Amino acid sequence: MYLEQLEYILEVAKTGSIINASKNLHVSPSGISQSISQLEDEFGVKIFSRSRGQNTVPTYEGELIIKQAIQIMMNLHNLQEMVASFSSLNKGGMKVAAITGVMPFLLQARSSLKADYPQIDLQITESSTEDIIHDVKKHNIDIGLIAVNELIIDSDLNSEVLLESKIKVYVNKNSLLACNKRVMPQELMKFPFIIYKDDYYNWLTQELFRDLGNIEIVFTSSNVDVIKSAVAEDIGISIAPDYYMKNDPYILNGMLIPLEIDVNNKITNISIQMVWSKDIHSSNLIHKFVKYLKASLQ
Repeated sequence: MYLEQLEYILEVAKTGSIINASKNLHVSPSGISQSISQLEDEFGVKIFSRSRGQNTVPTYEGELIIKQAIQIMMNLHNLQEMVASFSSLNKGGMKVAAITGVMPFLLQARSSLKADYPQIDLQITESSTEDIIHDVKKHNIDIGLIAVNELIIDSDLNSEVLLESKIKVYVNKNSLLACNKRVMPQELMKFPFIIYKDDYYNWLTQELFRDLGNIEIVFTSSNVDVIKSAVAEDIGISIAPDYYMKNDPYILNGMLIPLEIDVNNKITNISIQMVWSKDIHSSNLIHKFVKYLKASLQ
Protein backbone atom coordinates (compact mmCIF):
# COMPACT_ATOMS: atom_id res chain seq x y z
CA MET A 1 0.00 0.00 0.00
CA TYR A 2 1.26 3.48 -0.90
CA LEU A 3 0.06 6.90 0.23
CA GLU A 4 -0.75 7.86 -3.35
CA GLN A 5 -3.23 4.96 -3.51
CA LEU A 6 -5.03 6.37 -0.48
CA GLU A 7 -5.03 9.78 -2.13
CA TYR A 8 -6.59 8.24 -5.25
CA ILE A 9 -9.42 6.46 -3.45
CA LEU A 10 -10.22 9.60 -1.43
CA GLU A 11 -10.42 11.74 -4.56
CA VAL A 12 -12.56 9.16 -6.36
CA ALA A 13 -14.89 8.96 -3.34
CA LYS A 14 -15.06 12.77 -3.26
CA THR A 15 -15.78 13.28 -6.97
CA GLY A 16 -17.71 10.04 -7.57
CA SER A 17 -15.75 9.39 -10.74
CA ILE A 18 -12.34 8.13 -11.79
CA ILE A 19 -12.45 10.57 -14.70
CA ASN A 20 -13.05 13.57 -12.44
CA ALA A 21 -10.45 12.38 -9.96
CA SER A 22 -7.87 12.04 -12.75
CA LYS A 23 -8.50 15.64 -13.83
CA ASN A 24 -8.06 16.95 -10.29
CA LEU A 25 -4.94 14.90 -9.59
CA HIS A 26 -3.45 15.24 -13.08
CA VAL A 27 -3.07 11.48 -13.34
CA SER A 28 -4.41 9.34 -16.20
CA PRO A 29 -7.70 7.50 -15.54
CA SER A 30 -6.04 4.19 -16.31
CA GLY A 31 -3.26 4.95 -13.81
CA ILE A 32 -5.79 5.64 -11.05
CA SER A 33 -7.90 2.60 -11.99
CA GLN A 34 -4.90 0.26 -11.98
CA SER A 35 -3.64 1.66 -8.69
CA ILE A 36 -7.01 1.14 -7.00
CA SER A 37 -7.27 -2.37 -8.46
CA GLN A 38 -3.85 -3.23 -7.01
CA LEU A 39 -4.96 -1.95 -3.60
CA GLU A 40 -8.19 -4.00 -3.83
CA ASP A 41 -6.13 -7.10 -4.66
CA GLU A 42 -3.85 -6.41 -1.71
CA PHE A 43 -6.79 -5.97 0.69
CA GLY A 44 -8.81 -8.77 -0.84
CA VAL A 45 -11.97 -6.63 -1.02
CA LYS A 46 -13.66 -4.35 -3.50
CA ILE A 47 -13.40 -0.68 -2.55
CA PHE A 48 -15.62 0.70 -5.33
CA SER A 49 -18.48 -0.56 -7.43
CA ARG A 50 -17.73 0.47 -11.01
CA SER A 51 -20.01 0.22 -14.05
CA ARG A 52 -20.20 2.03 -17.39
CA GLY A 53 -22.27 5.21 -17.38
CA GLN A 54 -22.64 5.25 -13.60
CA ASN A 55 -20.78 6.96 -10.79
CA THR A 56 -18.08 5.08 -8.96
CA VAL A 57 -19.45 4.47 -5.47
CA PRO A 58 -17.81 2.85 -2.45
CA THR A 59 -18.80 -0.59 -1.31
CA TYR A 60 -19.61 -1.23 2.34
CA GLU A 61 -16.03 -2.34 2.92
CA GLY A 62 -14.84 0.58 0.82
CA GLU A 63 -16.61 3.09 3.07
CA LEU A 64 -14.80 1.69 6.11
CA ILE A 65 -11.47 1.80 4.28
CA ILE A 66 -12.11 5.38 3.14
CA LYS A 67 -12.82 6.50 6.72
CA GLN A 68 -9.50 5.07 7.84
CA ALA A 69 -7.74 6.60 4.81
CA ILE A 70 -9.08 10.03 5.77
CA GLN A 71 -7.68 9.64 9.28
CA ILE A 72 -4.31 8.47 7.93
CA MET A 73 -4.04 11.48 5.61
CA MET A 74 -5.04 13.86 8.41
CA ASN A 75 -2.37 12.36 10.67
CA LEU A 76 0.15 12.72 7.88
CA HIS A 77 -0.80 16.39 7.44
CA ASN A 78 -0.41 16.99 11.17
CA LEU A 79 2.97 15.28 11.12
CA GLN A 80 4.13 17.44 8.22
CA GLU A 81 2.99 20.61 10.02
CA MET A 82 4.78 19.55 13.20
CA VAL A 83 8.03 18.89 11.34
CA ALA A 84 7.71 22.22 9.55
CA SER A 85 7.23 23.95 12.90
CA PHE A 86 10.48 22.40 14.15
CA SER A 87 12.29 23.95 11.22
CA SER A 88 10.68 27.36 11.71
CA LEU A 89 11.38 27.19 15.44
CA ASN A 90 15.08 26.63 14.85
CA LYS A 91 15.25 29.52 12.39
CA GLY A 92 12.72 31.85 14.01
CA GLY A 93 13.03 35.20 15.65
CA MET A 94 11.09 37.01 18.35
CA LYS A 95 11.13 40.39 20.07
CA VAL A 96 10.26 40.57 23.76
CA ALA A 97 10.06 43.57 26.08
CA ALA A 98 9.74 43.45 29.86
CA ILE A 99 9.73 45.67 32.91
CA THR A 100 12.89 45.70 35.03
CA GLY A 101 11.71 43.35 37.75
CA VAL A 102 10.99 40.56 35.27
CA MET A 103 14.31 40.80 33.46
CA PRO A 104 16.21 38.20 35.58
CA PHE A 105 13.51 35.58 34.88
CA LEU A 106 13.37 36.60 31.23
CA LEU A 107 17.13 36.22 30.81
CA GLN A 108 17.02 32.82 32.49
CA ALA A 109 14.28 31.70 30.09
CA ARG A 110 16.29 33.05 27.16
CA SER A 111 19.36 31.06 28.21
CA SER A 112 17.34 27.85 28.46
CA LEU A 113 15.70 28.43 25.09
CA LYS A 114 18.98 29.29 23.35
CA ALA A 115 20.62 26.19 24.82
CA ASP A 116 18.02 23.99 23.11
CA TYR A 117 17.57 26.13 19.97
CA PRO A 118 20.81 28.07 19.38
CA GLN A 119 19.72 29.37 15.96
CA ILE A 120 16.81 31.38 17.38
CA ASP A 121 17.14 35.16 17.21
CA LEU A 122 15.59 36.34 20.48
CA GLN A 123 15.80 40.09 21.11
CA ILE A 124 15.04 41.38 24.62
CA THR A 125 14.56 44.99 25.70
CA GLU A 126 13.72 46.61 29.03
CA SER A 127 10.89 49.13 29.02
CA SER A 128 8.02 50.63 31.02
CA THR A 129 4.57 49.10 31.23
CA GLU A 130 3.02 51.90 29.18
CA ASP A 131 5.65 51.68 26.43
CA ILE A 132 5.39 47.89 26.30
CA ILE A 133 1.63 47.99 25.75
CA HIS A 134 2.11 50.64 23.05
CA ASP A 135 4.81 48.60 21.27
CA VAL A 136 2.72 45.41 21.35
CA LYS A 137 -0.20 47.23 19.76
CA LYS A 138 2.07 48.72 17.10
CA HIS A 139 3.65 45.28 16.47
CA ASN A 140 7.09 46.60 17.36
CA ILE A 141 7.45 43.61 19.69
CA ASP A 142 5.86 40.17 19.71
CA ILE A 143 5.10 39.83 23.42
CA GLY A 144 5.43 42.05 26.48
CA LEU A 145 5.82 41.26 30.17
CA ILE A 146 4.27 43.82 32.46
CA ALA A 147 3.20 44.27 36.09
CA VAL A 148 -0.35 45.42 36.79
CA ASN A 149 -2.86 45.01 39.58
CA GLU A 150 -5.75 43.90 37.37
CA LEU A 151 -6.19 41.68 34.34
CA ILE A 152 -5.55 43.67 31.18
CA ILE A 153 -8.83 44.20 29.32
CA ASP A 154 -8.12 45.70 25.94
CA SER A 155 -9.86 45.03 22.63
CA ASP A 156 -6.49 44.90 20.86
CA LEU A 157 -4.65 42.66 23.32
CA ASN A 158 -4.59 39.15 24.68
CA SER A 159 -3.22 38.73 28.18
CA GLU A 160 -2.26 35.88 30.47
CA VAL A 161 -1.32 36.04 34.14
CA LEU A 162 2.03 34.32 34.70
CA LEU A 163 2.66 35.12 38.35
CA GLU A 164 0.78 36.60 41.31
CA SER A 165 2.67 38.72 43.82
CA LYS A 166 2.24 41.34 46.55
CA ILE A 167 3.67 44.82 46.91
CA LYS A 168 5.66 45.31 50.11
CA VAL A 169 7.63 48.11 51.73
CA TYR A 170 11.39 47.59 52.05
CA VAL A 171 13.26 49.39 54.81
CA ASN A 172 16.76 49.43 56.26
CA LYS A 173 17.35 46.96 59.10
CA ASN A 174 17.97 49.90 61.47
CA SER A 175 14.81 51.75 60.48
CA LEU A 176 12.21 52.50 63.13
CA LEU A 177 9.80 50.51 60.97
CA ALA A 178 11.96 47.37 60.90
CA CYS A 179 10.41 45.88 64.05
CA ASN A 180 6.97 45.75 62.43
CA LYS A 181 5.53 43.06 60.21
CA ARG A 182 2.77 45.27 58.83
CA VAL A 183 2.57 49.03 58.47
CA MET A 184 -0.17 51.44 57.55
CA PRO A 185 0.23 54.15 54.90
CA GLN A 186 -0.05 56.80 57.63
CA GLU A 187 3.11 55.46 59.27
CA LEU A 188 4.99 55.50 55.96
CA MET A 189 4.24 59.19 55.48
CA LYS A 190 6.93 60.00 58.08
CA PHE A 191 9.74 58.55 55.92
CA PRO A 192 11.37 59.65 52.64
CA PHE A 193 10.71 57.45 49.61
CA ILE A 194 12.83 56.16 46.77
CA ILE A 195 10.45 55.35 43.92
CA TYR A 196 10.96 53.10 40.92
CA LYS A 197 10.36 55.09 37.74
CA ASP A 198 7.37 53.43 36.09
CA ASP A 199 3.76 54.42 35.38
CA TYR A 200 2.44 51.54 37.49
CA TYR A 201 4.44 52.60 40.57
CA ASN A 202 3.35 56.20 40.05
CA TRP A 203 -0.26 55.03 40.12
CA LEU A 204 0.36 52.81 43.16
CA THR A 205 1.97 55.66 45.12
CA GLN A 206 -0.95 57.93 44.35
CA GLU A 207 -3.45 55.28 45.46
CA LEU A 208 -1.65 54.49 48.72
CA PHE A 209 -1.47 58.11 49.85
CA ARG A 210 -4.47 59.57 48.01
CA ASP A 211 -6.19 60.96 51.11
CA LEU A 212 -3.09 61.46 53.24
CA GLY A 213 -1.16 64.18 51.47
CA ASN A 214 2.17 64.29 49.65
CA ILE A 215 5.07 62.03 50.53
CA GLU A 216 8.71 63.07 50.46
CA ILE A 217 10.47 61.53 47.46
CA VAL A 218 14.27 61.56 47.66
CA PHE A 219 14.64 60.46 44.05
CA THR A 220 13.19 58.20 41.39
CA SER A 221 15.18 55.70 39.33
CA SER A 222 14.67 52.93 36.79
CA ASN A 223 17.73 51.15 38.18
CA VAL A 224 16.59 48.59 40.77
CA ASP A 225 20.11 48.03 42.10
CA VAL A 226 20.51 51.75 42.80
CA ILE A 227 17.21 51.79 44.68
CA LYS A 228 18.13 48.76 46.81
CA SER A 229 21.53 50.21 47.58
CA ALA A 230 19.98 53.51 48.67
CA VAL A 231 17.54 51.73 50.99
CA ALA A 232 20.40 49.63 52.39
CA GLU A 233 22.20 52.89 53.20
CA ASP A 234 19.04 54.12 54.96
CA ILE A 235 18.57 57.03 52.55
CA GLY A 236 14.88 56.19 52.25
CA ILE A 237 12.32 53.40 52.00
CA SER A 238 10.88 51.87 48.85
CA ILE A 239 8.05 49.68 47.59
CA ALA A 240 8.48 46.65 45.37
CA PRO A 241 6.78 43.32 44.54
CA ASP A 242 8.00 40.40 46.64
CA TYR A 243 8.48 38.03 43.68
CA TYR A 244 11.87 39.45 42.71
CA MET A 245 13.02 40.46 46.20
CA LYS A 246 12.45 37.07 47.85
CA ASN A 247 15.96 35.71 47.21
CA ASP A 248 17.71 39.04 46.87
CA PRO A 249 21.15 39.24 48.62
CA TYR A 250 20.02 42.35 50.56
CA ILE A 251 17.12 40.35 51.96
CA LEU A 252 19.15 37.22 52.64
CA ASN A 253 21.86 39.11 54.55
CA GLY A 254 19.29 41.08 56.54
CA MET A 255 20.17 44.55 55.24
CA LEU A 256 16.64 45.09 53.92
CA ILE A 257 13.47 44.19 55.81
CA PRO A 258 10.20 43.55 53.92
CA LEU A 259 6.96 44.80 55.49
CA GLU A 260 3.39 44.18 54.43
CA ILE A 261 1.20 47.21 53.81
CA ASP A 262 -2.01 47.26 55.83
CA VAL A 263 -4.32 48.47 53.09
CA ASN A 264 -6.87 47.24 50.55
CA ASN A 265 -5.45 44.04 49.03
CA LYS A 266 -6.67 45.09 45.59
CA ILE A 267 -4.12 47.86 45.58
CA THR A 268 -1.12 45.85 46.77
CA ASN A 269 -1.86 42.67 44.82
CA ILE A 270 0.10 42.59 41.59
CA SER A 271 0.35 40.17 38.69
CA ILE A 272 2.98 39.63 36.06
CA GLN A 273 1.16 39.37 32.76
CA MET A 274 2.15 38.47 29.25
CA VAL A 275 0.46 40.58 26.58
CA TRP A 276 0.36 40.08 22.82
CA SER A 277 -1.66 41.46 19.94
CA LYS A 278 -4.95 39.76 19.10
CA ASP A 279 -4.30 40.00 15.38
CA ILE A 280 -0.99 38.14 15.63
CA HIS A 281 -1.22 34.34 15.61
CA SER A 282 0.82 32.76 18.41
CA SER A 283 3.69 30.88 16.78
CA ASN A 284 5.28 27.67 17.95
CA LEU A 285 8.30 29.76 18.97
CA ILE A 286 6.18 31.92 21.28
CA HIS A 287 4.58 28.86 22.89
CA LYS A 288 7.99 27.31 23.43
CA PHE A 289 9.40 30.51 24.94
CA VAL A 290 6.45 30.90 27.32
CA LYS A 291 7.04 27.34 28.53
CA TYR A 292 10.64 28.23 29.50
CA LEU A 293 9.52 31.55 31.02
CA LYS A 294 6.93 29.87 33.25
CA ALA A 295 9.58 27.42 34.41
CA SER A 296 11.94 30.26 35.39
CA LEU A 297 9.16 32.09 37.25
CA GLN A 298 8.52 29.00 39.35
